[in-house]
Amino acid sequence: MLICDEAQFLKNANAKAAQAVRALTAHCRLSLSGTPVENHLGELWAQLHWLNPGLLGSRTTFDTAFRTPIEKAGDQSRLELLQRRIAPFLLRRTKNVVASDLPAKTSTTLAVRLEGSQRDLYE
Repeated sequence: MLICDEAQFLKNANAKAAQAVRALTAHCRLSLSGTPVENHLGELWAQLHWLNPGLLGSRTTFDTAFRTPIEKAGDQSRLELLQRRIAPFLLRRTKNVVASDLPAKTSTTLAVRLEGSQRDLYE
């Protein structure tokens, strides 16, 4: 059995950590993450690729079928299809169920545009 806690560290499929985890053999895999997607759907693909290889196809297939239509075109039907496809593999609990004594979430959104070599490096 292979259990990856804080699996968001595997969100870059080309990172050495992600490559190392994919090289491990296990009959059962479990991924634990509080933030499976922080920046784009490619992070979700990377985590599910080691967890259940083939579920979302290759990266190119996933980008064509889901990432580009959802992120670039706001395709709601593609988003719903993706949600249905991954739903059996997710258990999502909210903070109020896990720890009801915690204060309400505070969010601050700061958009930063990556360009040129910065964007290429991030991708």
